[in-house]
Amino acid sequence: MDTLTKEEILNQHKLSIKATMIFLGIVSFVLWKLWDYFGKIENPWLVIQPKNLESITAIITSNFLHVSFEHMVGNLLIFWIFGFFALTLEGTRAIKGMIFGVLFCGVAHFIFGDKGTMYLGFSGV
Repeated sequence: MDTLTKEEILNQHKLSIKATMIFLGIVSFVLWKLWDYFGKIENPWLVIQPKNLESITAIITSNFLHVSFEHMVGNLLIFWIFGFFALTLEGTRAIKGMIFGVLFCGVAHFIFGDKGTMYLGFSGV
């Protein structure tokens, strides 16, 4: 039975450059299509409105929608730069960290945000 070195164990979580580019491309495409479909956001289930139970599902959905095309492109630029390094260096752990960040920040905005405000996009994460 072969034992793995610490480096081999750490490398198991890394994604290849090709897999990273595919993942980032798919997320970018989905965000772009969501923007095309929804355009202006007015549904309470899409935007976090703190302390409003109608928007509880927005804890997840709000992170994937944006106020404008420019807002989305700005977030994607940062996502591509930092996402590329995080995914190639950390791989699946980076994806789990992104999911945790989305959920944690969404819940925090919902609970602690000012009533009457709306939160949308990945900027707050």
